[in-house]
Amino acid sequence: MMKYVWLCGILLLSSMHGYAQDDEFCNATQIILRDAPNEFRNIKQNIYERNATATLYRSGINLPGAIKSRFVSAMGLFYECALMQSQDLNTVKEPYEHYKVLLQDCTTTLGYHMVSIKNFNAAMAAFPKLNFMPDISNANNVQDLPGHITLEIDYNKERKTYTLLLLIFQH
Repeated sequence: MMKYVWLCGILLLSSMHGYAQDDEFCNATQIILRDAPNEFRNIKQNIYERNATATLYRSGINLPGAIKSRFVSAMGLFYECALMQSQDLNTVKEPYEHYKVLLQDCTTTLGYHMVSIKNFNAAMAAFPKLNFMPDISNANNVQDLPGHITLEIDYNKERKTYTLLLLIFQH
C-alpha cells in the first residue's frame, strides 16, 4: 500500500511539473510578445556580435525548454530560440506537435490564430511553417501591430542537423 501511495505522489508531482512548465512557457512567450512593440527593450540585453547581415543581442529571457535564445536584428528585430536539434527528422515530430499545441493554447486567449504555410523543402512536407498571429484589421500603422510567432524546422546541410526554431517578431 505504501508503494502505491508513494507512486501516486510521484505521478501527481510529475504531472504538476508538466503543467508548471507549460504555464512558464506561456508566461514567458506572453512577456516577449508584450515587449515586442517596445523593440524588446525590457528583455533584450547587450550586443554580443555584429556582422554584415545582423546584430545579435543576448536575451534576458529564455523560454523553458529552449537550448539557446537571442535577439536578432536583421531586416527587422526578433527573438529566436532553438527548442531542439537532431540529425534524425523522425525525432523532431513529437516536439514539433507538442509546441504547436502549446503555442495554440498560449496564444488563443490573446486573440491569435494559427496559419500553416507549406514547407518549401519536400523532404520536410510533414512540418509546415506555423505562424501565430492576431487579427490586425484594426491596426492604423506599423507601430500598432503586435508581435507574431513562427514555429519552423530548419535544416543545416553542413552539420546535417534539423533544428526546431521558435521566432517572435516585433511586428
